[in-house]
Amino acid sequence: MEKNILEEIISFTTKYERNIDIYEGTINYAIKAGEYLRILRDSFDMSSALTRALEDKLLLISTSVGFHDFWDLSNILAEENSITEFIITSIKKRRLTDPKLIIRFAYIELAKYLYYDISITKITDEKTKKLIVNTPVDPKMTKVFSYVICSQWLQLFKYILSKFGIHVKEMNRAREYHVWGEIELNDEIIIVDATDYINSSIDLSNAKSMSPTKGFIILPKRYSGLKFQEVYTNPNHRETLKEITKYYDANRELDTSLGYIKNGIYPIEALLCENDLFQNSNEFINGEKEIERYINRVKEFLLNFSIPNNMDGYEVFAYYHMLISKLPLNIRGNISMKTLYVDTYEYKQTRLRKKYLRTDIEYLKYLQELVYSRYYQYLNEPEFNEILSSIKDGVISNEELTVKILKQELLIAEINRRLNPYYAINELIVYNPFAEDNDMYQLYEPSSGKSIFTSSSELLAYKKLNKIL
Repeated sequence: MEKNILEEIISFTTKYERNIDIYEGTINYAIKAGEYLRILRDSFDMSSALTRALEDKLLLISTSVGFHDFWDLSNILAEENSITEFIITSIKKRRLTDPKLIIRFAYIELAKYLYYDISITKITDEKTKKLIVNTPVDPKMTKVFSYVICSQWLQLFKYILSKFGIHVKEMNRAREYHVWGEIELNDEIIIVDATDYINSSIDLSNAKSMSPTKGFIILPKRYSGLKFQEVYTNPNHRETLKEITKYYDANRELDTSLGYIKNGIYPIEALLCENDLFQNSNEFINGEKEIERYINRVKEFLLNFSIPNNMDGYEVFAYYHMLISKLPLNIRGNISMKTLYVDTYEYKQTRLRKKYLRTDIEYLKYLQELVYSRYYQYLNEPEFNEILSSIKDGVISNEELTVKILKQELLIAEINRRLNPYYAINELIVYNPFAEDNDMYQLYEPSSGKSIFTSSSELLAYKKLNKIL
């Protein structure tokens, strides 16, 4: 049986190599390669030259699509592991021993499978914001696609690397809430900051699209204490920015070694290089017909362009920005983009309820509030809720409540993904300066993908209906 499987894997890789121009980057082949890779690692001795060679080939094929490791995603969802334990196990399976490769792999994988909790950006009360920042996460319980903020992401990152004897120092500025990490390796430091927007880029997005990262860099020790946001925005750091830019090249080498990219080229770079839409970034397109033709081509491209798997409405802003910034000056001047916010319960949970459940809305609100308050551990005030009051007054027994909860398993599972009170949707509008009725209006969110509207009035009606801010 094992011999047959091994021959099947050899035949698969041989067929791919002989027809690489046809199969390279094909999702079905990537998924199949991932399945074979899992079988190979689970069923065979990985110390032989043959199995190691096959492992390298399958790894190359499975990552050729440039986005997720598809077998990893299906495996982690099926086994319901914590995201940290999954990454720790993946590092061991890959037999990574070089500290830089371990750190880089943990950085990319953790960013791929987590979302940023934009709620922190909407909270104005300083006391509440401080409590949220200081709220710990349980590294052994945090699931794939949980919502975190900078401090929580760093806790998970530190936990993973601690299993390999690597210490991550928490960095911050006085009277600021943002934190990031710094790792000392001999005469170098590695700065890690996956959750901050840096030069219109966020690595939670870059990891999901396998694009160049901005928040990870290996530098000489003299640069210890750098905060990326300051380096990119403060004019006093212009010289520093010029000095450190060259050090980003090390990321390209690490990502090639890990099999994330081939030949040192990121997917977004290949796209921008190959498509003539993005070859005139510093030019003006002249003539009404030429401008209109160019805008129509941009609209067609955006309509057909696939968003990387599991990228949310907050992260897609940075991804689209990489494309829009490479368009001709007057073309990108006719494109607007922003992040919209909706109340999670009113928007997401109501839709889930309509789709999956028929139950008392007051009870659903209670569950959502209960899980959220327990997560942040700071809402200690008495709760005034009809359901909760009924429990306290003995109107409903614990047994009855248990039955109700069991019936709501789907919803509770959604809530326990740490639903944040605000949900991000990306709005993208492409204007035609010569024909108002030919504008393109698009909203994007991971749960429903792209929604296209033919007019501003249609878009406005949708926003009002769904209470989108």
